[in-house]
Amino acid sequence: AVLSSHCVGLFVAVSQLMQLPWVIELNQAVALWGVELRHPWLDHFFVGLTQLGYRNPMTLWGILVTLAIAWQRNWYACGIWVGSLLVGQWLLVTLKNGFAWERPHLIHLPPESFAFPSGHTSMNLIFLGVLALLCLPGIAWRRQKAVLSGLFILAFTIAASRLYLTVHWLTDIIGGLLLGGFVLAVLYCILLKKPFERIKPMPVLMASILAWAFSLGYWIVPNFESLLAQYAVR
Repeated sequence: AVLSSHCVGLFVAVSQLMQLPWVIELNQAVALWGVELRHPWLDHFFVGLTQLGYRNPMTLWGILVTLAIAWQRNWYACGIWVGSLLVGQWLLVTLKNGFAWERPHLIHLPPESFAFPSGHTSMNLIFLGVLALLCLPGIAWRRQKAVLSGLFILAFTIAASRLYLTVHWLTDIIGGLLLGGFVLAVLYCILLKKPFERIKPMPVLMASILAWAFSLGYWIVPNFESLLAQYAVR
């Protein structure tokens, strides 16, 4: 409860601070720094990674993981998974439309949705965080630290991709982290009061790998040249 309250307080603070002139200048400086970092192999890596965070790949990932949990007949864990994603998405859309904060316009085709908070950052943090909460009890204790570290690095890299590609301001990323952190903190409190039966992590891992492989092969790789052009700096 304390952590969720802190997330809300910090989110409100960021939403107000981002409108101050010196914060706007900081956001612009970070965005221009991202432009200066551009390199062809980094472009390829971050464009491919960031595309996995869009609607179709994320929806497929969510559905396959749902099936992997439902296959184990763990309906409570399945409800926790689906409910967390739906609540996170509802909060994200509501906040984006409420703040209606414009994105940077430094690439050829920036996304049409509003900027604050970052959807890639918040939803990937929620996806990975909920998976960690559900799957860690089924993983050997000596491996849990490595798994958590890997998930943290992945979530951080996805957030960094949005800054590198200059489709978000720094404050958007911070807001996305706080939104995702709030959802996970509330979920953790729920699970403390009503724990779930342990699920097998391997089917969830296989479902995730299948979702990513299909998304790369069907939505990303065939359209990669046009995607690179979309993210090219003006």
